[in-house]
Amino acid sequence: MIQVAKELKRIERLEQSLDATSGLLEPEMLEDRSSMVKWTRKIGFKIEIMLILSFCIAGFLIALLFG
Repeated sequence: MIQVAKELKRIERLEQSLDATSGLLEPEMLEDRSSMVKWTRKIGFKIEIMLILSFCIAGFLIALLFG
């Protein structure tokens, strides 16, 4: 039981660090002053992956044009 509690705390710390480092995940303050992430992690990661892929495709097209 103690091990499960420690693991949950570790996961919460990891999630908080992910939320803080990613600009796409905006914290939203609730009435009880606890912060809640507006976007779910799945949506945030999908947006980030789409942005990275679009930059890769744009770079490839520029390389084709000027190469």
